[in-house]
Amino acid sequence: LHGILSFSRLGMDKERIKDASKASDFFKCINESAQRLLKMINDLLDIAKLESGHMEFNYTSTSLFMIVLQVYEELKANFEEKKVVFECQRPDFDTSAWIDREKMFIVVRNIVGNALKFSEQDSSVKVTFSKDGGNIKVTVTDKGPGIPEDELGTIFDRFFQSDIARMKGGTGLGLSICSEIIKLHNGTIYASNNENGGASFTFSVPGEIGRAHV
Repeated sequence: LHGILSFSRLGMDKERIKDASKASDFFKCINESAQRLLKMINDLLDIAKLESGHMEFNYTSTSLFMIVLQVYEELKANFEEKKVVFECQRPDFDTSAWIDREKMFIVVRNIVGNALKFSEQDSSVKVTFSKDGGNIKVTVTDKGPGIPEDELGTIFDRFFQSDIARMKGGTGLGLSICSEIIKLHNGTIYASNNENGGASFTFSVPGEIGRAHV
């Protein structure tokens, strides 16, 4: 909001606004600030709905692999701009799970988006799938700075932001929203560090076998 107010105030300066390129820069900054504000508001609304039990869930059999591909299509330009390679091979088993497609899209987009945000240029983000009994597991791995060991237990807490995350911006609500959505799917979610650097986020939800338990 501060950014919106500041740059709109500069844009109201008649002397500054005479320069078309400067005016364009002001509008760009206003738009970027507004997008960040919109994300914060949506995160707060989602948390409020989850807490109050007013967020509706529509469970259907949906391919997690297809959701991951859809998320990548949405973020493809961001990956290309940062020169980060996205790796996701089609698994040799059905990844259909009993989930709310829209809510799971939020989870996957948040985790993949975070992996991209913390990835170094010219690195990669990898998504893999595995089975765990009647559950389908999805793991998103990046080659970023990793997560401080003392923060692994609190990274899904509301409004929690590490020093590294604070520098990247955000509300500290994204992973908390993911955690709440996964819990409402009778699933689990956790974070870990990789031996060769970077972090991994893994979530597991009931597959077709587990649908009776949701």
